[in-house]
Amino acid sequence: MDGKRALDFDYVETLAGDLSGRKYFRVRYLDNFTAVVAKFPENMETVMEKFLLISNLLLSNGVKVPLIYKVDPISRIVIMEDLGRANIFDAGIDVGKIITNLLDIIKVIQAIPVEKVSCLNPPLDFNLMNKELDEAVYYLSPFSYKDFFPRVAEYIKQNLYDIFGKVQLVTTHRDYMVRNIIVKDRNIYILDYQDMRESIFCYDIASLLNDSFFASKELEDFCLSYMGYDREMEFCYRIVSLQRILKAASTFVKFARRGVINLLRMLPELFYRLEYQLQLLKFSIKVDWDRGLLNLASKGELRWEV
Repeated sequence: MDGKRALDFDYVETLAGDLSGRKYFRVRYLDNFTAVVAKFPENMETVMEKFLLISNLLLSNGVKVPLIYKVDPISRIVIMEDLGRANIFDAGIDVGKIITNLLDIIKVIQAIPVEKVSCLNPPLDFNLMNKELDEAVYYLSPFSYKDFFPRVAEYIKQNLYDIFGKVQLVTTHRDYMVRNIIVKDRNIYILDYQDMRESIFCYDIASLLNDSFFASKELEDFCLSYMGYDREMEFCYRIVSLQRILKAASTFVKFARRGVINLLRMLPELFYRLEYQLQLLKFSIKVDWDRGLLNLASKGELRWEV
């Protein structure tokens, strides 16, 4: 795409953004060709650079991502392939029918040498996961009476300490969940990969099966078997799933406090999933939810002063 073509459009549509400061637009050109434009804020030049580097890294390893048509580093604009309007979550695609394809992508990403990403982003290691758990306790404690979230966070920390002492880190997407995956023309594309980094082997599958999409026990067991997990690896997966669920829930609350409230509707499902994983781990604790607060969240009616 040359410079003249990049500016020769006759229609602009503002798209829903992610939880970063990036803004997205769909542009239509005079010949009806469409593209997606990502505008990076002034403080995200480095993020844009990492986005472009990781895009090339994934493509070179056979993972499909949107093609980059043009980059304007001065304006911090990236013009890329338009893959359509719906990720597999919004499109209501049956994840079970494509699950082996999604798991195979995890395997491809894990095969990328960690040296390729360690220079781009810090590892999602024990220390960073602990920090995220502390943040989760801060944001989520109002939704439960007593000390439920501090106790769960401490349980996760104790087990993560042992887990990270035993495993070797691998390359992970970092946010491999259904809202970052698109199917077009029977091809699977992944999005929002600029935070790719090294972490624990089960982080991406924990994200896939426990964030927005919540796999049935039967599908979950199939996935763990397909990935070759033994009982110890399954235990790691469930502990990491707890951490991921708390991370997702606290992120939704954090951004709701800034005025982005649409994702709060997912809180009840995330908390139900948290209980599900705790029960499988035989972590015995009675949950006393603030039902009134959760009800407001599920309706999108919970508000904070911004």
